[in-house]
Amino acid sequence: MANLPDEIWSLIFELGVKRKILGFKDLCSLAISCKQFKRLSAHNDLWSVILTLEFPSSSQSNGSSKSNYKTSFERDRSRKIAAHKRAILRVESEIALSQNSLKDLEHRMLQEGETIRELTRELKNLQKARHASVALNVWQPEVICGHQKEVIAQSSVPVESRIQALEMELRVCKECIARFTRARDVHKWKMARNQERLASLKYHPVPSYQPEMSIHESQVKPKKMKQLKDCNTI
Repeated sequence: MANLPDEIWSLIFELGVKRKILGFKDLCSLAISCKQFKRLSAHNDLWSVILTLEFPSSSQSNGSSKSNYKTSFERDRSRKIAAHKRAILRVESEIALSQNSLKDLEHRMLQEGETIRELTRELKNLQKARHASVALNVWQPEVICGHQKEVIAQSSVPVESRIQALEMELRVCKECIARFTRARDVHKWKMARNQERLASLKYHPVPSYQPEMSIHESQVKPKKMKQLKDCNTI
């Protein structure tokens, strides 16, 4: 393979690029393998094809196709990073809204529960008054009749109509609690789903984004760094 002329290698590189077998990472890897590949992989026609394939809508400037590709790549990377950050912020805002909604629902459920307890307590007292009213028509000792009259006197509203109103209010409160419970379950499901999405967004890297050079890579020999100079930042 070392005896193959440059024309054959150029044809191989050109076919690989046009058929999308070779990308910019492959050309950069070939460029650091030997001086011959470094010279051939930097050919303007190769980078022009890659630029056209990956960024068909990019504007062509007066510079080389490789520099144009680098500019388009950096612009696209910045756009993807910004879109990734917006997606994270959007999911975090949805989680915050779900948390606020859950707090509000829990508070309203507590209020409805307190209302139910008060209504139940009043309903029991009215039922005692109704039982006492019925018991007055039955022969009983004077002491018991006096106690029943006292219970009836404590009720300042008509017993039957008030009991019906309280039972209606109890049914309404229970329906509200059931509705709040369903809404709470929906918000919990949405929050769990958004938390999974957020974890996935934070775990997976941005597509086509390469992080900065690590400390280990910065300790490469100066000669190797000189060869990587043109490909390192792409």
